[in-house]
Amino acid sequence: MIADLDRAAGWLSVDLGIAFDVVVSGPVGTEALHIMDAEQGGQCGPVVSDPDTGWWYWLVPPGTADRWCHEFGVGVGARHRMPLPPRDLVRPPGPYWARPLGDDRLVPPSALRRMLHQLQPVPSPHRALAAHLDPDRRAAAAGRARPYAPAAINPYSEGYHR
Repeated sequence: MIADLDRAAGWLSVDLGIAFDVVVSGPVGTEALHIMDAEQGGQCGPVVSDPDTGWWYWLVPPGTADRWCHEFGVGVGARHRMPLPPRDLVRPPGPYWARPLGDDRLVPPSALRRMLHQLQPVPSPHRALAAHLDPDRRAAAAGRARPYAPAAINPYSEGYHR
């Protein structure tokens, strides 16, 4: 669970929908980074890559998840949390910053949409994320009611991977 992350290791759990939302895509590789770098005139906004799942987490402006609908990416925003790797974690093993988190830019949703349409990364994370992000479905399957609490994106928990 998110709360169990080792803070001494520099991981930080953040509420989505405040400073940014996240679009999760399937494996896109460095070609996607080059496309997005060119789109943003240098280095694209922050991206976390998880080589274990093949998923890429694109940090986009808050509110993007509410409007996001794309077959090659899933928007996740308010009412969810996400662990972020330490800023200096920039290569595998494990999740790392493919493009670092900065103070001045996020990934533009329109450019991300075009790039995902162009590269069509598969497998798409839709099914795995839907099962993980719907806490009512998980609680019902376990035979218990769920009190309201923000769901957590925890790609490091059992059953979350593709």
